Amino acid sequence: MKPVVFRVLAEKSEAIEEVRSHDTFVHLLALRLTDEKDVTIGALVAVHDIAHLEERATARMLRYALWIFDVTFLLFVLVTGITWLAYDRPLKDLAQWMRRLRTNHAPESPPLNLPVALLAAESEHLCHLAHERPTFRASDWSHYV
Repeated sequence: MKPVVFRVLAEKSEAIEEVRSHDTFVHLLALRLTDEKDVTIGALVAVHDIAHLEERATARMLRYALWIFDVTFLLFVLVTGITWLAYDRPLKDLAQWMRRLRTNHAPESPPLNLPVALLAAESEHLCHLAHERPTFRASDWSHYV
């Protein structure tokens, strides 16, 4: 507090400073006191503890960081879930259907809800080709062994 008072008495009529003191922040406002003849008679110092401002700012930063993490995590889960629902499950159904088609145990049409129209069209084309061509079973190959 002394440097602020000395600065006010020596050169300025007012000085403002923030000082870290004993693990707390203190805001100092020093004013020079003069009489009617402009002679300095002293200094008035107002001390204000602003530690609560730092604590509030730190708490707010932590809260915002938590919100950012939560929103990022929820967006990740949402995008991953939508991608899985839109592509992974239908493609696994398509792979199972193609496996059944290869072994001649498939229904007439490919599974519904394929993610891309071109993939659905190609699957339909594959279905028609598989029913036009004969399929071979393991017993058909036994005479070659």
